[in-house]
This record gives sequence, structure tokens and C-alpha cells, in this order.
Amino acid sequence: MSNALSSNSSGKRRAISSSKFRQGTLMDCKKVVVLQDVEYLRNETSVQFKACLRAHAQFPTESTKDVDNSKKGSETPATGKGREGSSATPVVERNEALTLAQSSLQSALQQLESMFIALETLRETGVGKTVNKVAQASEAVVGSKAKDLSTRLVERWRKTAKDALVRSAERDRRGPIVMKRV
Repeated sequence: MSNALSSNSSGKRRAISSSKFRQGTLMDCKKVVVLQDVEYLRNETSVQFKACLRAHAQFPTESTKDVDNSKKGSETPATGKGREGSSATPVVERNEALTLAQSSLQSALQQLESMFIALETLRETGVGKTVNKVAQASEAVVGSKAKDLSTRLVERWRKTAKDALVRSAERDRRGPIVMKRV
């Protein structure tokens, strides 16, 4: 075993065993745990997510689609002739916009799924409420993948909230931790 030299206040050197100050190497460790970097939801990120989710929420649901289509119908009841200026182009554009919105919604939900979001952050930002609205929307409007993702997120956040309540109740039951003076 090698010895290290140290100096005390009087300037004399003495030998100190290096095993006292030896740091463990990676090979000495029995178990090494490597965690992923946790990405936290920042306020500006939450604003972007909410904007994406709200922009998608502006598309009408299935029930309002039927009403819109009946208003734009190809025939008028009195004449049986088509309206002037109606074409399939707005429908195609609307479908393309809906598909684009669904893909951006899905990517935003995937990013949210990869993040750790504390309960305080959910309360402050309101992202949870918006994701819950997506989970409750029809599959035809938001897409099946986005609906599944949002449902999983809502379930995970509810479980996190329930676990936090249980921990809080246990902490209250135990009372304050008081260290005895020695």
C-alpha cells in the first residue's frame, strides 16, 4: 500500500495511509445505475405545447362536420341545383390541414410523454387540462395515436397525483422528524 505525505500546522510531514482517502473506482462498485437525463417542462415550452393543442382543438368535431357539410350541400332544397362557387378544394385543404395538425399534435404529445412534469408544473401551466380534452375528443378528429398518447399521459399524471397524496398522508401521520442532540 502506498503512503501519501501531508503537512500539519507545524510543518512536519507525516505518512498517511492512502486507503483512508482512496476513492472507489468504477470496477469497485457493485452496482452502477445510470439514469436518463430528465427533461423538465419549462414555461416557454408549455406555452408552445398549449398553442399546438389549442390550434388542433379549433377543428370541428364530427357532429359539427355534418352540420357544416349540410350547410355547404351540393343541392339547395328548393331548386335541386348546386350552389355556385362550391368546389372540393376547400374540403381537400381542410383535410390536409387536419392531417398536419394531427401529426403536430402527436409529436407534441410524444415530447410531453418523454418529460417529467411535476404536479406543481401541471397546475401552473394547465397543460394537463388541454391534454385531457384531447383524450376526451373523438378518434376521428385527433387520430388514434394521439388519443392513445393523451390517455396514457392523463393516467400517468393521475397516478402521480394519487401517489403524492399517499406520501403526503404518510408524512403527516409520522409527524415531524426531530433529530436528538448528542
